[in-house]
This record gives sequence, structure tokens and C-alpha cells, in this order.
Amino acid sequence: MQTASSHLITPKVLAKTPHRCSARDAMTWSIAPRHAMSAKVAGSAPSVKALDGTVWVTQTGDIRDYILHPGERIVLSGRGRVAIQAMDNLQTTICTEGLE
Repeated sequence: MQTASSHLITPKVLAKTPHRCSARDAMTWSIAPRHAMSAKVAGSAPSVKALDGTVWVTQTGDIRDYILHPGERIVLSGRGRVAIQAMDNLQTTICTEGLE
């Protein structure tokens, strides 16, 4: 079984474009099928929203994992890093706030 860490891609490799998300400082990211990204939690009330596709989200200091379906959003707690993996066999798009 493969884990998210075996597929981590630095955010610089992923496509990111502003303005697809509604918040001013939000970013839109595209994640390849069954791949993941890792980002640093940098802002207040950082969040991840699945725009299309299903994603798995986990973060430093939180023993829980989260599955987000299209339209669902999670506000992250604390600092550290967050890993986000595309669960579907298609390109997945997410919106993030407070991550770098």
C-alpha cells in the first residue's frame, strides 16, 4: 500500500493560479491523480477546500485524518505542515488559504 509520503510533490511543481477561490489571498492548486502536496501552515485560520475530486488531508500535531469531498472545507489548527493527497483517478483541484 502506498502512502501520501511516497507521492509528495513540492508545491512548486503543481500548477497554482490565483482568483479561482473566493478569498482574496486564496490559491487554487491542481494535484495529479493519486499524488500529494505538502505545504507550510503560515496564516491565521488556514484552510483547504476541495473544489473537485476527493482529497485526504492530514496535518502536523493532529492525529486525525480528513477526507474532503467536492465543496467541503476544513479549517486547519495550529502550525507546522499539511499534506493533501488526491484520492481520485483524475486531476483534483483544491483551494487553500494561509498555506505556503
